[in-house]
Amino acid sequence: MKIGIYIQQKYAKANYSSESFGVRLFAGVEVVADVLRRSGLEVGYCMSGTVSRFDIILVSITAQCDWFAYIREREKWPRGNYKVIVGGAGVLNVRPFLPWFDVCVWG
Repeated sequence: MKIGIYIQQKYAKANYSSESFGVRLFAGVEVVADVLRRSGLEVGYCMSGTVSRFDIILVSITAQCDWFAYIREREKWPRGNYKVIVGGAGVLNVRPFLPWFDVCVWG
């Protein structure tokens, strides 16, 4: 099973001169990734063009404003057999966003 941590385009290193996903506070998803790796699972990083290479996609929603950028990108993802799990501090009222993920984790 291959697990991918999704990097939104706005957080990709190419869009920042001194800031990227790697230096932002995505502590929650990195803790999850660490636990999964220690369990022997393969965890990598992906963007829109590479999501179909993974079985599970983890999406970190750190603020309410992350939803809209995520949805814009999500609509362009290639079809695949992956499952999408969203979570993070920006996950509050998920009802309007139900079509864009399979599983939600609060907090």
